[in-house]
Amino acid sequence: MALVEPGGYQRFLAGTPATLSVTFFDGSTVVDPGTVTVGVTTANGTALYAAGTATAGTGAAARTLALTTTDTAQLDQLTAVWVSPTEGTVTTYAEIVGQRIFSLSDARAVDRGQLASSSDYPDDVLEEVRQRIEDDFEEICGVSFIPRFAFEYYDGRGTQTLMLRKFKEVTVRSIEVRTIGTTTWEAYDTTEMSLTFTDRHGVLLHELGVPFWPAFQNVRIGVEHGYRQVPLPIRRAALILAASGAVGAVASNLPDRATSMQTPEGSYVLSTPGLRGSYYGIPRVDSVLARFNERTRSFG
Repeated sequence: MALVEPGGYQRFLAGTPATLSVTFFDGSTVVDPGTVTVGVTTANGTALYAAGTATAGTGAAARTLALTTTDTAQLDQLTAVWVSPTEGTVTTYAEIVGQRIFSLSDARAVDRGQLASSSDYPDDVLEEVRQRIEDDFEEICGVSFIPRFAFEYYDGRGTQTLMLRKFKEVTVRSIEVRTIGTTTWEAYDTTEMSLTFTDRHGVLLHELGVPFWPAFQNVRIGVEHGYRQVPLPIRRAALILAASGAVGAVASNLPDRATSMQTPEGSYVLSTPGLRGSYYGIPRVDSVLARFNERTRSFG
C-alpha cells in the first residue's frame, strides 16, 4: 500500500514558483511508483491542473509538478491527487500564504547558531518546524500571524449580519449561500459583494439588509485573514522557539517531565509548558504570545 511522506503537506509563498512533490513508500521503504499523474484543484474545487497531468521524476525519486507564479498568485489551499499504476492513489495538500513567520536563513543565524549546520538541520526539517510554529501560534492566540486563506461555514440566522470567526485584517473574497435541501452553492455577484462590509470586530454586514436565511451550514465565506506583516516580537519569539528544544529541531538535554534542576550553583524551578500559564516553558516566548492573544474579543 502506498504511503505519503510525512512532510507531504507543503506551504508556499504567494507569487513565487513552487513545486508540489510526493514520495511513495511501501512501509518505510521508498518505492518506484512508475508513471505517476496528478490533478490539482483549488479550495473552491476549480481545476488548476486537470487529472492525468504528467509529473517529473523517475525511479524511487519524488514525483513533482512545477507551479508557476500565476498558479500561486493568490492565497489558496490546493489539493493534489497523485495516481500511480502500481501504488494506487494518494492525496496531498498545499497552502499558498502571503508571508512566512521567519526565513530559513534567519533561523540558521539566530541566537548561538544552533541551526546553522545544513547537514544537521536540513531545510526540510526547518520547514517542518516553521510550519508547526505558524500553526501553533495561531491556535494559541486565535489569530494567524501570516496572511492565509480559508473557507468558513456558518449557520444563517435570518439577520443581515454574521460574526466571522477569523477577523484580523480580514478580506472577504467570496460569499456563497446554499438553498435548503440542496448542495449547490450560489455565489454573490460583484454588485452583491460591493454591498457587504466587515468591521474591525469581524461583523459581516449586508448593507441592503438582505438576511442570511436561517438554516444549518448554508453560508460559505472565503476569507483572507491574518496579519499582513508579521509583528517583530512574534517573529523574534518564533525564532527563539525554533532554536530551542521545545519544538523538536534541537534536542534538549533535560527530561521531558523535569520541573526543576539541580546544579553546583543551586536549585532552579523550570518554567514548564502547561503550568502557570506557560505555553512552551520559555518566558521570552510565552510573554509575547500572552500579549498578542486575541482569544477574548473586546468590543470597546
